[in-house]
Amino acid sequence: MWICTRKLKIFQDFVVEYAVGFITFFAPGLSIPIRQLVMPFHQLIGMMIFVAVSITVGMGISERAAWKHTCWTKGRELCGQQAVANLVGVCVFFYSVLVLILVANPRWKRRPLPEEESLHQLTATTSHD
Repeated sequence: MWICTRKLKIFQDFVVEYAVGFITFFAPGLSIPIRQLVMPFHQLIGMMIFVAVSITVGMGISERAAWKHTCWTKGRELCGQQAVANLVGVCVFFYSVLVLILVANPRWKRRPLPEEESLHQLTATTSHD
């Protein structure tokens, strides 16, 4: 039962994060300082949700391997299903680590284009007039 509520909570967090990100960064009208204030929190919460999803995926793979793949318990040998489950688990783990490294590294953050900076200056001057 607690697994279902955890999955539901992660999905609920994702929907709220998506809505806040959409309103903050895509919808017009919010000023640049507000967007700059929200960005670190948006990034941190998104990384936490991603880690929670990665852990849930890993637990699902291991649960499936433990209860459905009986070749290890019956014959004491590693069957193809078990090997695929292990390979998928390792791939998910490395993918998650690489995504977190890419998102957390400040050298790889997107820099604004020159036309974006001039557009932001233009919208800032017209909103104060």
